[in-house]
Amino acid sequence: MRDQYRLLTQGVVQAELKVSAKQAVALEKAWNTPGKETPGLAEFIASHRKNRDRPNLTEQERLALNAEVSRGIARLCDELLQQKLREILEPKQRQRLDELLIQMRGPVLIVVDPRLASRLDIRSDQMTTIKGVVSETDKQFIPSLKKFGRGFISGFGPSESEQDRDREMKELIDRLGRLIKDRDDRILQLLTEEQAQRWKALQGTPIQIRWNPWEFLLEPFDSLRYHTPHNDSRP
Repeated sequence: MRDQYRLLTQGVVQAELKVSAKQAVALEKAWNTPGKETPGLAEFIASHRKNRDRPNLTEQERLALNAEVSRGIARLCDELLQQKLREILEPKQRQRLDELLIQMRGPVLIVVDPRLASRLDIRSDQMTTIKGVVSETDKQFIPSLKKFGRGFISGFGPSESEQDRDREMKELIDRLGRLIKDRDDRILQLLTEEQAQRWKALQGTPIQIRWNPWEFLLEPFDSLRYHTPHNDSRP
């Protein structure tokens, strides 16, 4: 759900969807819904706390329980955010948002969203190969992404200037962009001609959305309130 709400912070997306001022306020409020207002969340946490606090749990069992709780919390929060979108946006707006999400995420979304894979009639052997491409790219992608994230929070080294950091970040952004493009191109090559045509149709009319790399680690709507001095000049 982060990506849908992140898209909705973009002025060009709000204009494309004809989001009203009232809707824009409601969307930000929806994203910032307090956890205590998420239906079923308190009960879910309470029920799992008993399991987590059982004596004689191994470390592996405790980690597995924590992961299960995290997935459950994410699921409940996503369900609420989806419900809020259905309440705030009109059907045509939601349909266009789905198209823009496909444009933004690219064909990697085939692995993430089973409904999309079904709409494209992705065969099981195709899915296995596509997942292999994604996994291979992740091995290259994750180290650069972690380094990119550290660039936002770590201080300068003894001989490092702001210009050095800017240059390093730009190089990382370029590398991540190349990895994503290569991954997406390889996935698209695995589609049949008919699947490729469906994929293109699912995106609707393309629009240009320019992502500010300094906002990658922010929550949706945070970028509307917090700005670094370089926000408007970064590539």
